[in-house]
Amino acid sequence: MRYFILFYLVLFLVLLITIFIFSETNTVEWQEFLVKGINISMLATVTLIALSIGYRTNRLKADKAITEQKNIFDQKEKDNAERIKRAAIELEKTNGLLEIQNAKNEVLLKEIHHRVKNNLQTISSLLSLQSKTIEDQGALDAVQESQNRVTSMALIHQKLYQGENLAAIEMRDYFETIGREILNSFGEKANGVTLDINMSEIELDVDTAIPIGLITNELITISLKYAFNQKGNGKISITMNKDENNLIQLRIADNGTNQSAGMSEGGSDFGTIVSQFTDDTIGRTSRTNHRARNRYYYQI
Repeated sequence: MRYFILFYLVLFLVLLITIFIFSETNTVEWQEFLVKGINISMLATVTLIALSIGYRTNRLKADKAITEQKNIFDQKEKDNAERIKRAAIELEKTNGLLEIQNAKNEVLLKEIHHRVKNNLQTISSLLSLQSKTIEDQGALDAVQESQNRVTSMALIHQKLYQGENLAAIEMRDYFETIGREILNSFGEKANGVTLDINMSEIELDVDTAIPIGLITNELITISLKYAFNQKGNGKISITMNKDENNLIQLRIADNGTNQSAGMSEGGSDFGTIVSQFTDDTIGRTSRTNHRARNRYYYQI
């Protein structure tokens, strides 16, 4: 558009110079030419003014449209920023509420485990009181074994509310604690017997840890009852690991005599019942008895 206007200006200037040069000529032809030149100049001037006005008008419209679009974009950007800010505030409030709710749930869950542990501990204490009035050794042993079973379950809930993870139990620490409890419950009969826990730290969920705790309790009890009748250095070994298929492998063995080999699979001994029970509850079971030692193997 600028070049177009410049062209008309140059043309108009040339016309003026021509009129100035031939202004002294008074012929009819020249007068007609002069009139035509003036008309052309006026027409060019009017056209130039119209084009200039049109160009200016269009430019103003274009600038106005650009400004309006920019204002709309800026407003949308501002609105989006406000929405994002409000959403961030709402999200922060929601996260805060969730953290408070999670904290409340955690306290509640710990309290539940604590109460379950206390209830089981009460049962254990009642069994202990009852055992003091029992004179029959067989009945006394049965009550003691029942007390150890309750203790093994109570310890699960104690570890849960004392630990950081409310959904899982660290089994190495659990085996060490329950092993000491069982050895102490046998008193002098467990003198010289040590517990060897050879495993890394493994966490299991409650549904898996409780039956494993009961199995471990029964097998340690069987070893203390039958494998170490003669005084000497006895050892009960517990190992647990996960294989490449993420299956848990639990092995419990002792180096005592094979006095438990004669127990009937259909007898009333709870250890035998547990061994059969685990086939249908937590996994495939394999048990082998050797003359020099008893070994139990579970794959879960």
